[in-house]
Amino acid sequence: MIQRKSRRHRVPPPMPWIHVVIIAGLVGIITAFHYWLDLDFFRVHDFLRRLYFIPVILASLWWGLPGGIWSSAAVSAMYLPRVRSAFAMYASRGFDDLLEILVLVGMGALTGLLETRRRKRDAEAHRNETLAQLGSALAVLAHEIKTPIVAIGGFARIIHRNLTLDHSNRGQVEIIIREANRLEVLVRHMLMYARPDSIRPVVTEMNALIREVAAMFRPSAQAKGVLIQEELEENIPLLSIDRDQVKQVMVNLVENGLAASREGQVLTLFSRNSAGRVVVAVRDQGDGVPAHLREKIFHPFFSTRGQGTGLGLSIARKIVEAHKGTISYRDHPEGGALFEVALPVGEKRMRNKSNFDHNRAR
Repeated sequence: MIQRKSRRHRVPPPMPWIHVVIIAGLVGIITAFHYWLDLDFFRVHDFLRRLYFIPVILASLWWGLPGGIWSSAAVSAMYLPRVRSAFAMYASRGFDDLLEILVLVGMGALTGLLETRRRKRDAEAHRNETLAQLGSALAVLAHEIKTPIVAIGGFARIIHRNLTLDHSNRGQVEIIIREANRLEVLVRHMLMYARPDSIRPVVTEMNALIREVAAMFRPSAQAKGVLIQEELEENIPLLSIDRDQVKQVMVNLVENGLAASREGQVLTLFSRNSAGRVVVAVRDQGDGVPAHLREKIFHPFFSTRGQGTGLGLSIARKIVEAHKGTISYRDHPEGGALFEVALPVGEKRMRNKSNFDHNRAR
């Protein structure tokens, strides 16, 4: 006999407009009492003034830093005329009131800032947990389908070689081969995404790595009518990185840039040294990413291309973060998309420069 679990009725959280009404109501009621009471009621005014902390704290917890700033600013604007009156009658009282308003503003900003940071940490922890679970599921799925996909593609290629050029089934076999190849790429990306974040660092010249990736794509770029050029800053510090993984990041970015480029356009690869970080970038002259999709481009399985796997940028982000770096997107001022990867240059990496030069000299 199947027992149904009882459903717990959850009270939905208040709507944002209700939050606004609550904050406005509290501030309005406290302010009304301030202006209604005579200034001679010192203790009552002190008590009411401290009640302002309640709406400011609530606004900070509900809306983070913006809520803390705006609520404390609103309270200050509504209470300042009363402070001016207090200065006219009792200078010391007015000074105390003004000082307490400054404390209120600072408290609202600090509480809002702490709440904003907490939300970011929680969101990051949730994202990491979700990605870890997704990676485990992808690893199992990829291993299960890898063998049959490789077998299908292999047998289809054997059949294709034995068919005559005018055979009626040749077109269908070519479709099988093409789709099997696409699935093999998808499985390979799934395995790359699912593998642990372990890196095997070696001392690497980033400019040399960029030139290597550019050379890989020049034939296909020329066939499409796209020019690949390099703008590399000299004297880039050596990095201790997993060369193969970072190369995969560059390959993914160049693939995306080339797919977004049209005939006659230029795909540019950059490098520069910036405040203890080596920044490498890929810029295309395509249409860029629409504003409403920019937060999703690094999510797994999200792609704006019909034939894309949706894992290229998420793999790139995972690799870069494993190297304690950052990857970001922005529109280029002259048009097109610009992806930037910033990798840190630590003291250990800088010390490796002499070892690298020595080994290269040998």
